[in-house]
Amino acid sequence: MKALVLTVALATLFACSSPPIPHSRYLMRGDEASGLQPLASPATVGIRRIVVAPYLQNPGLVIETEPGEVRGARYHEWAEPLDQGVRRYLRAELSSLLSQDVDSNPSLSLQWRHAIDVRIDQLHGTASGEALLVAGWRITDIRQSREMARFRFVERVPLQSDGYAELARAELALLSKLAAVISDSIRELQ
Repeated sequence: MKALVLTVALATLFACSSPPIPHSRYLMRGDEASGLQPLASPATVGIRRIVVAPYLQNPGLVIETEPGEVRGARYHEWAEPLDQGVRRYLRAELSSLLSQDVDSNPSLSLQWRHAIDVRIDQLHGTASGEALLVAGWRITDIRQSREMARFRFVERVPLQSDGYAELARAELALLSKLAAVISDSIRELQ
């Protein structure tokens, strides 16, 4: 009798349980070209600092649910801290756009000609179905120890479909646009 009650209790428990929610992690990586690529040595341009707004320092992708109210996803996260992912992504994009190696090791900054500092103020999905990036950056001439230029970037892109994977894709597209305008400003200074 005890065995029957225990079997019924376990069967009821398993019947009521739901499968676990899948956990998705997204990498901030661009399309890497294949093959051998010579790198300039030493790099003359580098990313010195990436500063990310405190509300973005949790791993979950963020959605603005109401004006001024945001919520981080529990099961859809960046695979690495956002500042590190942004550093790697911008480095790869800038290297490709500038056709030269862009360094991302701040300890080597004295070897660079230009240092880039980036601040990400907002990077999230909106209630209206867009991805938003608000960022600032500055370029410093290392040899002259002076700021050469300072910029602000505000851009939105509509999401092509619902879901966090689409939000992650759109946020990478925004970072690519940011890299393009940074590379244009570097070219103007060289």
